[in-house]
Amino acid sequence: MKKCIQPVVLSFFILFLSATFAAADSLLLQPGPEEGTDASWYTFWGDPNNYNFGHEGYFEMVTYPDSWQGRGLLKFALPDELAGASIQGATLSLYGWAVVGSTLEIRRATSYWEELPAGSVFTPPAYDSLYQTSAAVPPYSYTWVDYDLTDMVGFWVSNPGQNYGMVMESASSHNYAATSDYGDASLRPKLSIDYTKNVVPEPLSMALFALGGLAMVLRRRKR
Repeated sequence: MKKCIQPVVLSFFILFLSATFAAADSLLLQPGPEEGTDASWYTFWGDPNNYNFGHEGYFEMVTYPDSWQGRGLLKFALPDELAGASIQGATLSLYGWAVVGSTLEIRRATSYWEELPAGSVFTPPAYDSLYQTSAAVPPYSYTWVDYDLTDMVGFWVSNPGQNYGMVMESASSHNYAATSDYGDASLRPKLSIDYTKNVVPEPLSMALFALGGLAMVLRRRKR
């Protein structure tokens, strides 16, 4: 029995040295005017141009068939600490309101765009044809609305060179939401991320475990 204990202890010790631990963590991104990248994008039927309204305090998302359309463009710069992480959950929170109750749909942008001064003609980004998340915006009520961006953020973390942000569209009448330029900093767009990341045991912990394992082996031998 004693002879069996030593190999078990040594095996466990070797496994410990080669192991990594998944550490859970979370972060909240809520950029201001200097760090945030967002704009409203307007198209007008019969006009070949697209117009970028950046540096404004709100997004305007609206669809009027045979008239005009407003979309929202939003991008979060993800910190380096997320490199190699596994995204467990990600929630976009927008403080907004709607003229009538409607649904806001969010699609992943697939090409470059930038925030420009209001009224600038620009080349809009390409984006997914199917929306990845959506939520109802209540009418005539200023409130926070949450959108599940877990899959989208996971894609950006795995493909950092393809983080072009998102396109937000209203299925019907006017939707508004505060941007990173909104006057009240507490009401600007928020992105909450829960993630896990593999962590190698600290050298001190490894050394202490090694000493403990060695002591157990020596004690067994004395017996």
